[in-house]
Amino acid sequence: VESIFEHWRKDVLNELDFTKEMNYMIRVGENLKRDNRVYASVPAAFPHLCAQRMMVMRYVKGVKITDAEGMQKVGVFTPQSYGQLADDICNAFAKQMFIEGLFNADPHPGNLLVSKREDVADGQIVNLPTAPFDDTEVDMDRPVPILLDFGLSSNIPENVRVGFAHLVHAGATLNIGGLLHARDVLGIVMKREDMLDSISGFQFFFRDTAPAEESREVVMKRIELEKQKFLDNPDPPVEAFPPELILLFRSLDLLRGLCASLEVRQPFITLLSRWARRALLEEAYKASGDEWKTYDLIDENEIPESALVNVTASKNQRSDLENEIRMKLRGIQSGNVGDIRTRLGIQVTVLEEDEVVVQTSGGVLSEVDNRPVSGSTLFPVLSIAQSISQIAVLSNLVSNQYETSLFVGNKNVDDVLCGSLDRFSMDPMRLPKNATTKTFTCAEWDANLKSTEEYLKSEKEDTPFNVPWELAHTCFTWGWSVGVIAENIAIHSKIKGADILRASLENLVGVNEILFKLENAREMIKEGKLAQVSVPVTAMLKENGIEDLGQLLSEEQMSMLTGDGAMGGGLSMLHDLIPSLKGKEYLIDPRLFSNYHGFLESCLPGTNALCTSRGLAQLFHSTIFKDSYIKEKIMTYAKANESDGTVSTDPFNERKIGIRRFCFKNANDNDEIIEAYGQFSFGGSVIMTIPKLSLTVSIVTNYLTMERELTQAVLDTVYKKYNLVPLGDY
Repeated sequence: VESIFEHWRKDVLNELDFTKEMNYMIRVGENLKRDNRVYASVPAAFPHLCAQRMMVMRYVKGVKITDAEGMQKVGVFTPQSYGQLADDICNAFAKQMFIEGLFNADPHPGNLLVSKREDVADGQIVNLPTAPFDDTEVDMDRPVPILLDFGLSSNIPENVRVGFAHLVHAGATLNIGGLLHARDVLGIVMKREDMLDSISGFQFFFRDTAPAEESREVVMKRIELEKQKFLDNPDPPVEAFPPELILLFRSLDLLRGLCASLEVRQPFITLLSRWARRALLEEAYKASGDEWKTYDLIDENEIPESALVNVTASKNQRSDLENEIRMKLRGIQSGNVGDIRTRLGIQVTVLEEDEVVVQTSGGVLSEVDNRPVSGSTLFPVLSIAQSISQIAVLSNLVSNQYETSLFVGNKNVDDVLCGSLDRFSMDPMRLPKNATTKTFTCAEWDANLKSTEEYLKSEKEDTPFNVPWELAHTCFTWGWSVGVIAENIAIHSKIKGADILRASLENLVGVNEILFKLENAREMIKEGKLAQVSVPVTAMLKENGIEDLGQLLSEEQMSMLTGDGAMGGGLSMLHDLIPSLKGKEYLIDPRLFSNYHGFLESCLPGTNALCTSRGLAQLFHSTIFKDSYIKEKIMTYAKANESDGTVSTDPFNERKIGIRRFCFKNANDNDEIIEAYGQFSFGGSVIMTIPKLSLTVSIVTNYLTMERELTQAVLDTVYKKYNLVPLGDY
């Protein structure tokens, strides 16, 4: 509290110095002038006439936004014109907050004028806007918002500006990992964790604006709700946060009030997140250390030329198949300009015999980082970590001559490692008691293994569980069980956890392009060495009748976002489907494990690994074709019997973890069945090895959808080349 009041004291004193106010106004005016996507300006000042107790500026003819008659005279009288004015004002302030870090922290109706263009065309203002936000031709009748009174302006530190951009973008995309990252960047310290309540609070604050009466009613209801929450638990959840956040949130609340006074409904979070994303794109360019575009040149809907799949014929072209795949991917990218699905990254590797016949990549690192993906970029592969873990442990078994019939409780190694939930009769998604996000950090590795081992020793026979394929990355206990096996095998070794698994992989393929954890995830992200995952949240919300996150949602819709429901429409039944995650439904978000640096620096063998398509392909190819023991085990695990005695041929089977079996017909011989072994991860990453053809296909991507458009385009091209007809939806 003391730091907040001290910060506030300095700001109040600044209001008494007109030279500072003049400098703030000039700087803001110049910042707005540089950006033709902002349609607003400030009065022109006379610096040589200004002093500490006097400020002189040009007279600007205009009207107050609360003057309905005057507003009509300047051209604001229809719902559309009121909405446009609100957008123009909010864009001007968002530009200051997210891009410049210097903003007028007092945007109430009294600090704004609205002027006709013709009345401010001769120098009264710093800059006459020349183009509106959407870059269409200027409407000469469009009134110009004029920002006044810069006494209460604030320079926010870089970590707060960038952290706030992360916060808003993460909230707009329901990205739990992004919210945690924003918390860390901002330096917020929590006394207790309630992620679902945090999501609810964020959704309320950034709800769409509404007319004054309706807005007042909504706020009063929320106050009553917060009162009750305080009575239930008076201890505040936040221990510390930067004082500048007070001004940022206050300013946004004033902007909301301003929109309410204009009686407009505005998609508040949509508008703000657009600017937040631009700020983060600019930060990524800066972090690269190379020449980067200034904000004013960034087109967030443009994929950089360097990120397009290269289709230029050259001596480096490995095969006709590579050329076909590149052409297919480039065609999708070029045909859907501005579509996030085609901008995000992909790597493809195809090995045949001992030759690399395809090695290509394209797209960008993430939706907030337009740097291009390269062949060495590491990708999160989520549940494919399970297949990698199986191979790593099998390698350890071989090198340590460990007896697979030994383990803990009534389980042997094969029971656990095969991934069949008919043999692994326990809850693979079980969490330790009182689990929080801290549970998944590196510091909790030993505690998680101990808890898992005790659970296994209990020999408790749980009700059989199904694991929906798209939620396979939430098999936390299975992953920790793999960790128990690895450490039991290497009991005399000084290395532990991820280092044991990594050493096993390096012994197999001699590469370091597959990792279970990173030592310095934040630096690798900053340096552009790691792709980050995105999911189509907007499309998911629309499927549930929510046009944008800022809608004031019904109780049923709000429940879907905060616990009794789910992103993507499947969470309404999540309690029954996965009772282990009750109250922790946010853990289904794959971005939490694939993007948040705190989890990237921990070892979660059932949840995520990081690799290149090349490293993943080499691991499977060398294992299947060069190690008979591991090959036999993999094929056995992939064919794990179901409880009814049938052999699983469904790679998306919900009672299976890890390596699966795929079946194809030969297009030239319908009687011939060709088997493949590997795994699909939700969204599009896939590893598939076909022993009969000595062929391995590896695809990694960072845009996760059920349709997996880019992945399917590559697979269909491979199938056609090798006369394969898939006997399933793959």
